Parts: sequence; C-alpha cells; structure tokens
Amino acid sequence: MRVWLSLTAFVVGRVTLIDVLAQNPEFRELIRHLQRFRLIIPLNQLTNTTFFAPNNRAFEHYYEAQYVGGSESAMTADRLWYHLVRDRRLPLANLTAGLLLETLFIPDQGLGGRGGQRVKIVEDGGQPALRPFHREDGGDETPAANVLVNHRARVVNGDFTADNGIIHMVDRVLDFPARLLNEVARRDELAAADVWIGHCPAVRDRLINDTGFTLLAPGGSSLVHYFNVWERQYLFHSYGEADLHLLLDAHLVPAVVYSQDLLPTTTPSRNDTANATPGDAMTTTYRRRVTTLAGHTVELGWKPQAAQFTVNGVTATAYDQLADNGVLHVLPAVLSPPDLVFTAEKYLIGLNMTQFVDLLRVAGLTDLLQAPGGGADDHSSDHRQAITILAPTNEALEAFRESDDLPAEGSAQLREFLRYHLVHGQYRRADLADNQFLASHLRPVLLGRDRPQLIRVTKDIEAIAAGNGGDGDEKGYLAFNDVITAAAPVTLGRVTIYPLTYPLSPPADLLQVVIRDLRYSTFLSLLFTSQLKDRLAGATDVTYLVPSNAAFEDLGLALDYLLLPEARGDLRQLVKSLVARRATYAHQLDRSADGGDGKPGRGVCLETLAGTNVSLVVLPDGGTAARIDECVGGNRPDHDSESGLAEKSPRPLNVARVAQSDILVRNGVVQFIDRAVVPQAINLTLHSLLRGAGATVFLGWLRRLNLTDLLHEPIDATHGGYTIFLPTDQAFARLNLTQGVNGRGEDYAEKQDSAAEEDESNPNHGDLKVADIRALISQHIVPNRRVVHLGDRARFGTLLGQDHPANGPAELVIREYSPGRFGVRIQGGFLFDRHYATVVRRGVATNGAVYQIDGILVPLVARQSNGVIRAQLRHALWLLCLGIMALALVYILVVPIYAWYQRHVAPAAVGGGTGGGGLAALAAGLAGEDGYHPVATQEPDTDDDESEEEEDTLEGRSSRDGPTLTDTPAQHV
Repeated sequence: MRVWLSLTAFVVGRVTLIDVLAQNPEFRELIRHLQRFRLIIPLNQLTNTTFFAPNNRAFEHYYEAQYVGGSESAMTADRLWYHLVRDRRLPLANLTAGLLLETLFIPDQGLGGRGGQRVKIVEDGGQPALRPFHREDGGDETPAANVLVNHRARVVNGDFTADNGIIHMVDRVLDFPARLLNEVARRDELAAADVWIGHCPAVRDRLINDTGFTLLAPGGSSLVHYFNVWERQYLFHSYGEADLHLLLDAHLVPAVVYSQDLLPTTTPSRNDTANATPGDAMTTTYRRRVTTLAGHTVELGWKPQAAQFTVNGVTATAYDQLADNGVLHVLPAVLSPPDLVFTAEKYLIGLNMTQFVDLLRVAGLTDLLQAPGGGADDHSSDHRQAITILAPTNEALEAFRESDDLPAEGSAQLREFLRYHLVHGQYRRADLADNQFLASHLRPVLLGRDRPQLIRVTKDIEAIAAGNGGDGDEKGYLAFNDVITAAAPVTLGRVTIYPLTYPLSPPADLLQVVIRDLRYSTFLSLLFTSQLKDRLAGATDVTYLVPSNAAFEDLGLALDYLLLPEARGDLRQLVKSLVARRATYAHQLDRSADGGDGKPGRGVCLETLAGTNVSLVVLPDGGTAARIDECVGGNRPDHDSESGLAEKSPRPLNVARVAQSDILVRNGVVQFIDRAVVPQAINLTLHSLLRGAGATVFLGWLRRLNLTDLLHEPIDATHGGYTIFLPTDQAFARLNLTQGVNGRGEDYAEKQDSAAEEDESNPNHGDLKVADIRALISQHIVPNRRVVHLGDRARFGTLLGQDHPANGPAELVIREYSPGRFGVRIQGGFLFDRHYATVVRRGVATNGAVYQIDGILVPLVARQSNGVIRAQLRHALWLLCLGIMALALVYILVVPIYAWYQRHVAPAAVGGGTGGGGLAALAAGLAGEDGYHPVATQEPDTDDDESEEEEDTLEGRSSRDGPTLTDTPAQHV
C-alpha cells in the first residue's frame, strides 16, 4: 500500500496529505479508515486545509469509549470529515485559544445556513508547561502546542506540511457537538436552566428537533436569585407556562452567532470617549445587535484583547460552546423580557391560590389583579394600581364549597363575593392597626353614591408591642372581619397578599346581623310590630342606632304604652328615629375635637327617617355617643338633668353611648347603643304612661277628682311637671275605694262640705270619703318636679302637703335597699304596709315621670277616717294574734322536750351514776385537792342596744323582691 501511495505521489508530482500520513506509522489506523470510506481521492483533491489527524492511540480511546465490539462499526466518514478544516492552512503558531474553525462536516439539518460544523481551539487548562505524551514506540514526547481541540483532543505533534494542507496530530478522535438541549444538560453550571427548560415542552422540543439557534443560557444560580420563590412557582405552574415560554425565548436567538461573527468597532482606549483626541490609542471591539425569539433586541459584544464576550454589557462565563444545532453562550444573569410582568394574579398562582384565581377568571375580574409586583425594591410613585388581596387558600374554598355557601358561577352574588376580597391600595402588615377599616372593591347599590363596602381589621396589639415592628409583629394575631390569616402576608412591589383560613362573606342585611346577638332581640320585635321590617332593611345608605334589650327595658312604662295598638303611630316614629339617612362610621369621626368639659364633642349631624335629628359625636374618653334630637353644637334646654338628689345626671338623657360601633351591614352600618331615647316628636305625656301601666283605677279616680289636667300640663318656666308614684290596680283591689262614692256621681269628688259627710245619719258613715280619697291620690303625686332619677334618702313633697298645709308636708322618702332597687314610704308613717311600697317600674314623659309601686301609700291624715282606722286595727290585731299563736306553739313544743332532757340526759352526762352532786360535787372535789375556790363570774349585760331610727325600718324590708332600676335615665323626649 505504501508503494502505491509513493507511486501516486511520483506520478502526480506533488506531496499530498495522504502521502504525509502514509509516511508516519502513528497514522496507520487513520489510513485504514480513509481507505475503508473511500476518502483517499477526495482528500488528495483538497487544495488548502488543516487536518487534525488522530493517531492510532486516539482510535483505541475512541473504541473503548464507544463500548462497541469492533472498530469497523465505531467510525463513520462524517466523523473523519469533521477533522478537516475548510480552506485554511493553520500552522501550530496560529492555533490560538478561542479560535473557531469551520470543518468540512455539514450536519444533516445544517446550522441555519452557516456551513460546516465548527471546531474550537481552547487553551489546555491553563497549564504553564506542556505535558508529555506516549509515542507509539513507548517513548515520551512533549505536546507540540498548549491547546486543545473541542476541549478534548490535544495537539501532540504538528506542522506536517503537504502541498494541499497541513497536518496536526491529536490524541483523541473529535466528537460531534451534542444538541443544544443535551449540551445544557451535561453542564453543571446549567443545571438550573436545564430544569426550567424541562418545564416548558415547547422550548425543550425546539432545542432537540430544530436547528440554527444561539442559546444565551443563564448559568449558576442566576435564575434562582433573579426570581423569588412565588415567581418561580408561578412559572413552573401550568398557568405560567406561557410566561415561562416567553422567558426562555428571550434567551434564544433564531440564528447561529459566534463571537467571530461580530462587527468591529474602533473606539479610543481611554474611558473618556467624549474627550478623546486623534493621538489617543484606539481599541477595536466587536458588536452586533440580534433579536431574540421573544421579540426584543440584545447586544452582543466581543473584546479580543481581553477575550471577553458580553451580552447587554454582561460578560459571559463561557462562550462559543458548540452544539449540533447551534451555539451556546453561558451568562451569569437573566435576560428578562420587558413583556414579562408579574401581576397580582400571577402571585396568587405562585401562592397556590388557584381556585380563587379560577373564580376571578370566571367572574371576569382578573382586570383588577393586573397591579405589577416588581420586588421589594420597587419604590414607584404610581400607586393607582396598588392593591391588597385577602385571598382564601384552596383548602378554605374547598370547605366553603362543601357548605354550599359559594354563590353560583356567573351570578352577581359571586362577583360581589370576590370583589369583597380585593382592597383599594396597598396595606402592609405594619400599615394595619387594630379596629381599622379598609375600603374594598365591592360597591353595593344599597350603600349608594358609589361608596365602597368596608372590612374591619383586628390586630393583636400586645404581639405588636412585643415584636417592636419586627418578628413579633409578623407572629401576632391578625384577622379581617374575624377571619384569621393562614400565613404571613406576601408583599411584592405594589401588591400585598394575605392568605385567609376562610373566605370573607360580604356584610349581611340588618335582620341577619342583629339576630345573631340575643341582647338586641327587642329591636327586632319592634321592627315586626311596627311593620317597618322590609322598609328599613331595604333602605339605602343608612346608619342604624340599635338599643339593647336593657335599654328598651329602661323605657319601662313608655315602652308599655308604645306597644299598645292605639300607639302604633308613635311606635313607628320611634323605630324610624333610630335610622339615620347616611351611613356614618364612628372611626371616621374627628377624634381630635371634644367638648373639653366632660360633654360630648363635635361630630356629624344626621337626619333620621322620622324627620328628627341625631348627632354622632366623640366623647372625651375617646368613645362615641349619639345625641338624639340635637345637632352638633346645639344648645337645647335640658330639663332632664334634674334628679332625686342635688347632684346632676352623669350624662344628659338624650345622649346614648355607642357600646359596639361600626357593625357592617349590606346597606350601611349599625351602631349598638346603651340607651333608648324617645324623640320629642312623640308627645309622650303622663297620661300615656298611665295608659301603658294599665292604671285604670288611678285614672278613674283622677277623672272623678277632676285631676286629669295635670296629666297633660306641659313643662315651662313656671311649672316643672309632675312625678306620680302609681299603685297598681292589684294594690287598689286590696283597699275598697268604691264604697266612699257608692251611688254618687263623678261630680261628688268636687264637694267640699265635709261636715255633711260626717253626719252620723250619713248611711256611708264609717267608709272612705271623697276627701279621704283625694288625700290618698294626692299623697302619690309630687308637684312641680320631674324626677327622672331616684336617690337614697331623697325627699319629695306631695300634692297633699301642697293642698292641705295644715296636715304637714306629707313628704315621701326614698330608700335604696339594694343597688338599683328602691322603696318609698311616707315620712313619719306607721310601720304598716299602708305607708311603704316598692318601686317596680318606671317611665319618663315629656311633662313628668311615673314610678309604679306595689302598694298604696295611705296618708297619715287619713287616720281620722274610721274606715282606715278599722283597717289598721284589724291589721294590728291579726299581727297580735299571730304573735300569741307563735309563742304558744313554742311553749308547747319546747317545754316538754326540755323537761325530758333534764330528767334523762343531763344527769348521765354529768355524774355518770346515781350519786348526787353532779358538776357541783366535781367542782368541790377539785377545790379540796388543789385549794382552788372558783369565783362566781358576773353575768354579762343582756340589755339590747338602742333600736335603730325609724327610717331604718325600710332596710328591714329589703328582703322584698323588687325590680332593679338603673342609675341612668331610661328615656329622653
């Protein structure tokens, strides 16, 4: 064979590559493969080439690496063509690191019109000295150049020249570059990029099947550092596949661009290019702008002096990494496309709140979630799109679905439900305060004027103080409408998301809210009784003032009257006066202004549905109060402040304190108050209270005695009204008053001829006379006083003392026998029931007050009446008889038992036998032994202490069970 090759050279007259290879035994295996694939003639026909010729040992390594049994199947013609450089003769001195050489091998799919596949010359690991290699004969030689071909094959000998090229011996068979995807997978620095590409099937398939790409791959942990955990979770989610595709396309150029393809640009070497002079040294750089598959432009740069390849000014950590279908450049940064914006919707997906996002998409509300994030360092001044999202977790929505509380898809209720979870503006955890209210994107029609529905914040203040704004703040209790958060909030740019353990339901209507608390059930019953339920519950933009059951109970007789059928109109007025026409929240009142004198401060004046006024004001202690029938700053004369004592009322009767503020309802807000106030528009008189008390007997006698005018007489500068201590009809039933006017007309009460009535021939002699009845009724009426508060030991002069001053003042004395429980008696009266009674109920009218008592206060002047004296004597006699019977019973039972004890038990206990002496003998014996003589002791004084004063007899009656009357006023007109 060698002879034939030599003859060929002689005939042709030149030395070819084949001639040079044939003369060196190191290329025996290479020659054999060239002959096998019929490549002898094609190689001789080449005019100018560089041949990286593998030696025999290189083929041995190749066979071993391929794990094939025979060498014939391990090698192909294409692989041999890959060792031949097209149209370039490069001696060893010109093989510099970074050099790319086009070969005669053209891949089946091509390189996007870029010709043959390249080989790359790289520095041999940066070794300062050349490493020896083993020759065929076993000797060692030094490598001819400190470079590698394709990072693998070392040039061990070279510069074998021929007429049609030059040969360099390499110690490895060159491998074909892998596909781009495989090249990414085999590189450790691209492990993260490989994972990201794996989550996008479209890009993965493109890197395997298509050709002609430049991949600008982010290396190391750049992807992990550039995107936070929620952004990464979104991009890996099926909902984020499109954005992941966009991101990866931003790193793909639809052309093969090597560093040597960049265009040269000459610039001054000094940094200050603006002030460069013609004499300055010039530096040549190479630049090229290319467009990625994502549609945006990147600038590639090459600085040959520093051997730096840059992308948008960022130096690549590796460049010109060959691939079968393109080229790979490795970057330490991410090329994020401008179109990739992480919105609130995408963060929700990253937080795995996909069910909430699905509902928003179904309802067509995703346009509200387009606020951009941007990271913690985004301090943009544009806050128009800032949003706070109260997002229930997937588990919370699952539980909500199972309870059938979720509105139907496509319904208006679902849109309201979802809008209520979106809050205008961004509120980080540090921005929230306890009892703060946030404006949601829900704007119910019933709120009117396009007003947002609110959400109440509950925050653990103690945890905040402990944390001092740090970790303790993050661990504190936080809830929205009493729904607690499931995890710490996530804040990114202008978006803050609070995961919730349960969805938020928009505020319900008035009835549903009030019915949850039995303390306010009376208000509901009044709504139904007044037949205003539907009208008030459906009112638009209102504030409900809802008194508690105790507040309505304090109305007492006034409420009893309003519940009568004849007072239905007044009841409707009362209920409508509890509804103001504008939704006003206590937290929005100006709390910097108050009265400064212990009175409510400034606030806001509202008109009620009854046409009356009510003001919501701030109290000096920071609380909120409602002033009925008064606008802020009004100077309404207040006669209600007078009490049974000299001291003033703690607060005016028309002021109700807000016990629970800002309870949200669908059409406004509820303020729960501690006092029910009857407005002045309702003319509630003493007659109304007597009607409410069912005092038919007392009213009858007032008519007969022509005293009904006092029931309607208004309070003015000369008259302060009346206070009536009203006995019940049952009390009157125990004292027959009809005998005194038996057979007479009602005008009999006006007769003043007492002598005629006391005539012995009078058939009614001995019964109660009209004068006595007038005195009895007058004893229960306090003139010129509107007593709205009772106090212990308070005294009131009555109408009897005013009409009959000769009979004394006929004063009534009040005693508080237990907190809130009062009794009334006649000053100087007997210790009989006829002079004492317990207050059981109260009512306040515009012209006075009524206190219902459980007994009749018989005036002392009525002692002259035989009928009363006989009644009192009968009562005393009964008491005497009962006392005697009790003493007899004690004597009958106790004396026989005591005698039996003395005969049988006492002797045995003392003496123990029949011997006499007992304790006396024992004492004498002890005295004889010890010389001790007991001295008789003086018996203690058993006289009783002085008896208490007569007023204290009321305390002896404290065992009576009477109703409690609070210190605070029950109503105001």
